[in-house]
Amino acid sequence: MKNIVFSLYMIGSLCFFVGTALAWWTEAAAGRDAGQWEGASDSEWYASLIQPDSGSSCCGEGDAWFADDTEVGPNGETIAIITDTRDDEPRKRRHIPPGTTFIIPPEKVRKSPSANPTGHNVIFIGTDNNVLCWEPTAKG
Repeated sequence: MKNIVFSLYMIGSLCFFVGTALAWWTEAAAGRDAGQWEGASDSEWYASLIQPDSGSSCCGEGDAWFADDTEVGPNGETIAIITDTRDDEPRKRRHIPPGTTFIIPPEKVRKSPSANPTGHNVIFIGTDNNVLCWEPTAKG
């Protein structure tokens, strides 16, 4: 009987611990998802982004370029135009000249409820020039 009581106690304790941890994690994640980035650095925001189609990281500032100009392609696709004139070196990124265009695959468009603190459309480009993520501003 003592073993059954002890087992039930351990199961209850484990459930309480898991439930508490899950509640904390959910609350912390909800705070960020609600766009509460006040006080958070842009670096934290970059690091939090996840590719919508794969669940992998969008990477970071070294893979990010501002692309405030866009066009609509002949098939209705979004074409992002690099407008970023910031220095590449402090971001440890390769140079992609302003005016370079990238077609944004629809599955790479992030539809996140979190606010984009940069004030720019941000495109994340992999080393092989593939689009990792497209994070539009609220207007973009």
